[in-house]
Amino acid sequence: MASQEREGTAEKPQKQGPRTVTVEQPEAPAVAEAPKEERLRIDVKLLDQTRDVVERRRRVEALMANAEKRKPKVKDAIYRRVIGDYQRQLHALVGEYSPLRDQVLGQLREVRSCELELRRQSEAVSDELEEIRFRCEIGEFEKKELEQFERDKSAAVKGLSERLEVADKTYAAARELLGTEVEPALSEAPAKPAVSRQRTAVMATPAVPQAADSKAPPPAAPVPAAAPPPPPTATAVMPQQRAVAPPELFFCLRRQPPAPELVVALERRKILLGRSATCDVSLSGASVSRRHAVVDFIDGQYWLEDLSSGGGVSVNGERVEKRALVAGDMIEIAGTTFEFEVVAPS
Repeated sequence: MASQEREGTAEKPQKQGPRTVTVEQPEAPAVAEAPKEERLRIDVKLLDQTRDVVERRRRVEALMANAEKRKPKVKDAIYRRVIGDYQRQLHALVGEYSPLRDQVLGQLREVRSCELELRRQSEAVSDELEEIRFRCEIGEFEKKELEQFERDKSAAVKGLSERLEVADKTYAAARELLGTEVEPALSEAPAKPAVSRQRTAVMATPAVPQAADSKAPPPAAPVPAAAPPPPPTATAVMPQQRAVAPPELFFCLRRQPPAPELVVALERRKILLGRSATCDVSLSGASVSRRHAVVDFIDGQYWLEDLSSGGGVSVNGERVEKRALVAGDMIEIAGTTFEFEVVAPS
């Protein structure tokens, strides 16, 4: 009788409740490891020191501009002496400014690296939200589970956005001090590798009745969802901009009569003069070399250099190989004369 009861019991299929879908939330180490705010700022003391030097430099440049405006009212020797004094002060300030600038740019590159990492993390969180919404839409789990996930990720997005705002303020402060010297430094910042993320989901399977005397197969292993590709590692390249003279002061070469007038703005960049069409200033004449001379901005001063030309270069009637230029210098190249000018903006 007991045997019959066991047989009767064995014939009854076991009822199994519906299997619920369990979705493990994606790990989010990227958010947990987001750079702290102090790594998104430049040292305050360093900024103050740099700002002091920049303000003193702008003051000297403004004095040079005022001297240029009043040049006709004084003797040429007095004007040259005053301008020469200001240029020496400017040279000394450049010596103070250069190491401070290098430190600021070094810290700025680190800020840029952190900013790129934050943007990758923000993109990763957006991808997670998009994927989990899609899974909910196709019926993998209930909407209330989605709402909880969205609340968690919204908090993460807010934290990342606040840190990105700190980075933007740091860039603004640096541009105010260093001008266009900031952009090349930002484009040089190394990109950190993307943070890998793993997702695991248990897919729903229909409940199948099984007899007690039948050999039940081992439960199927969870089927991992296909992991989305990691966010692309992109190094944002900021537009390269050449350094320009500060707005308080402009330097230029003005070609003198009888040749047609030509004004060449120097803008703290290298200017090539010669017969070649690739030169910044193209000159004609049998004694003009293809690359005859160059005007370059070095350590806070403009320098004129003869590029081993056949016709030579003269400044104020004296043959030179290389020479620092002073406002009012007359440069002669193979019969063409230029005046080195300091021009105040109108």
